[in-house]
This record gives sequence, C-alpha cells and structure tokens, in this order.
Amino acid sequence: MINTMLSSRSQQRFIFIHMVIAVIVILWLNQGMFSFASNVLPFYIKWGLFFSWFGLAFILNHRFYKVFFKQSWLLLLFFSFLVIISLYSDKDMRLHLQSVFYIIMIYSIFLYYFNEQYSKFIKILSIILGFDYLLVGINTYIHLQINPLLSRYLSQGIEVQE
Repeated sequence: MINTMLSSRSQQRFIFIHMVIAVIVILWLNQGMFSFASNVLPFYIKWGLFFSWFGLAFILNHRFYKVFFKQSWLLLLFFSFLVIISLYSDKDMRLHLQSVFYIIMIYSIFLYYFNEQYSKFIKILSIILGFDYLLVGINTYIHLQINPLLSRYLSQGIEVQE
C-alpha cells in the first residue's frame, strides 16, 4: 500500500504526479498522436520520465518491488542476456534491447495498476488511449484523402518512390 510516512495531502500529490507520468509514458510508447510532441523531447527526458515513474512506484507502494521482481524476473534475465550478447556480438542489438526494455516498461506499469484500487485511473487511461486512436484514425483518413497513393507508397518502401 501507500507509504504511511507521507502526509495524506502529499500522498495525493505524489499519486497524481505518478499517474500523469504513467499516462505520458504509455502515450509515448503507443506512438499515436502524442508522437508528434514526443519527437521534440530529447530521449533522455523520456527515459527520465519512466525512471521517475518507477522510483515513485517504489516510494508509493513498498510491495511493488517484490511483485515486480517476482513477476518479471524472466524478462529481466532475458534483457541481461541480450546485454551480455550485445557486448560480444558484431550485430547491432539496439533494436532488440529497446524492444525488450519497452516490454519491461509496459509490464511494470501493468503490474502496478492491475488493482481494483486503480479502476478509475484505468477507465480514464482507456478514454485517453481511445481518443488518441480516434485522432490517429482521423489523421490517417485525411491524409489518404489528400494522397490516395499513400498506402501504396508505404507498402512498397522508399526505394520504389525514388
């Protein structure tokens, strides 16, 4: 549960900040309309947001670290394995490392909010994601009306367009 060392007012502030950071991280990973804004942010700020969310998760819920390591130890082991392989491999493993780390990020947020206590937050997050999907759909429709060959260009790749 929530740390009892904090006053109730500061607990509520930390919980609200924690939820806002979670929404930003999820929208960043979703790559919907928020990707236009997130391209402006430097990459270390985006990673810093997730690590600040992760740190607040440990501060606000002391049992989270036990649940996180108990539930995701295989993912962490696989990530460590990929890091070790990337040190001794000639191949560029950044894409694989990034993909596994994104899975760890999503899974940690899921583990934290998979609780009846956060059902209102999950509903709000679902509405925000639904709105984001709607905006992506509208934007796609508008761009397909402007350029009907866009889907053909995207399916064939850049080499064909040149």
